[in-house]
Amino acid sequence: MSLSKLKNLEKCLNVKLNKYRKGRELKVDNKTVAEFMINEIIEKKYAYQEYLVHDIRTKFGDEFVYENENGNLAISKNVLKEFKKLKEENGIEWDRSDKSWVKR
Repeated sequence: MSLSKLKNLEKCLNVKLNKYRKGRELKVDNKTVAEFMINEIIEKKYAYQEYLVHDIRTKFGDEFVYENENGNLAISKNVLKEFKKLKEENGIEWDRSDKSWVKR
């Protein structure tokens, strides 16, 4: 994804979030959240899962996170399914030891 596309995506997400905050009906879906994740990782070169899951909950709501069997907050499996479709084309990999996604 090019830098200009990322900036357009960021603008789009900010507009959607602002409309949502103003109480207007807005359909945020799993793909929107996955695109947000991609944007965060590309912008910062990496993103820790622990921080991303809290950002998702704050920005998009509880619908996109859940509490796993260990009692930790986790990213919804449906969001991760959409994220998986996008991460390879954007050069993003999981660093298991660091529990983070990194931009190659």
